[in-house]
Amino acid sequence: MTEEKDKLSIERRVVMVVDIRSSTSMLDDLKQTDNLAVWRNLLINQKQLIFGHYAFSRVEIYKFIGDGWILLFPEDIKRSEMLDFLGEISRQFDMNYDLVKDFLQRRPPKVGLTFGIDSGELIKLEMNEQTEYIGRAINVAARLQGFAKDLPSSEDYQAVFSKHSFNQMMGVHKDKLNVQEVKASLRNIVGGEIECFAYSPL
Repeated sequence: MTEEKDKLSIERRVVMVVDIRSSTSMLDDLKQTDNLAVWRNLLINQKQLIFGHYAFSRVEIYKFIGDGWILLFPEDIKRSEMLDFLGEISRQFDMNYDLVKDFLQRRPPKVGLTFGIDSGELIKLEMNEQTEYIGRAINVAARLQGFAKDLPSSEDYQAVFSKHSFNQMMGVHKDKLNVQEVKASLRNIVGGEIECFAYSPL
């Protein structure tokens, strides 16, 4: 348990918040037909994919949040690594969804993953025998994930990077990528509106 006398532990990380589109409606649908095990297996498969990904040494699964995850990456992750990761887990989710769709009574209008990505300093501490992180980057990444879902042109698989996090990643120049510059209005975030890049992994 972290105490007041302990030295402040600060880490710089890239934070990704991942969410499954239409999870609430799919879960409710599967519950109606007593097929919740199908949803559980989808989540297990997706977590195993993240653990088994070639870049696992570069990814920390910080927290499961019901229908998604908060993932932490080192500050020096390259842009190509991040985009490869987004593409791979999107393709795998697309295949995993095949295990679910036959059990659904109604197909939601959008099925896929949305991502919010930011970077910055996080305070690391221990609470109730668990490692916890607090910091603006987690809050911003969570808001960007919600913004990705609500973009008018949003694809089934949609990522939104804060401009800051995208530009700090070295590698492929943004002009060679299919990214769209957007401004996100983020509630309860100081500054409110930030410049971002929207990217579709599939």
